[in-house]
Amino acid sequence: MRALLASDVSRTTRPLDAAALAHPPNLPPRADPKSPEAIALGPFSKRREVNLRWRFFQEELQRTLFPLQVAVQEAPASGGGTVPRQTDMAAVARAGLRPVGLQGSGVFEEIEALASPPSKVRQSANRASQEGAAEEPAPTFDSHLPARFLRRRYQQLLARIPVLVHLPPRKTPSGTQTGKFQVTLSPNAARRTAPAHRMAGEAELAWIERAKVLAPSKKK
Repeated sequence: MRALLASDVSRTTRPLDAAALAHPPNLPPRADPKSPEAIALGPFSKRREVNLRWRFFQEELQRTLFPLQVAVQEAPASGGGTVPRQTDMAAVARAGLRPVGLQGSGVFEEIEALASPPSKVRQSANRASQEGAAEEPAPTFDSHLPARFLRRRYQQLLARIPVLVHLPPRKTPSGTQTGKFQVTLSPNAARRTAPAHRMAGEAELAWIERAKVLAPSKKK
């Protein structure tokens, strides 16, 4: 969750930095036990602090895009190359992770296939034929609408579905580090030239309604 909140790929607004994750900005200075306010007035109520933290992160989660599944990047064998990302339940269990949403259902892979340009589909088919592997038939559009139009819609859909990847632990001289998460987008996703639109809040809706009321009087 921290990776999703801190990534601009999965956020409809500005991502949160480490300071905001550790100390939400809606907390008063007194929440810091070392602050002058806490020293003078006493410690801040823990119940109020928990409530403020919960409210802050609930609001931020509404501004966050979520993945359909988690992909696991397993460490290659000694001397081996790059291992393809795995999304099956077995790989997720080996990494000690919990499955997410539509894990292992193949929905995300089908969206990627529908969003792939024809050139990529042909390259994949040629590569499979050269390797002698059985290539699964690519999903096709069953619609009267142009395929290019539908492909573009799926590419825009992929731009709103972040890819959450669990990277393997790295060995360092000081010891083995734990794995971490990385948030990316599918290579078939449409480019996001602007932040994703968010829903208007209560304050914005109040101003809109106020403008509707004042508009007729100004015309008179």
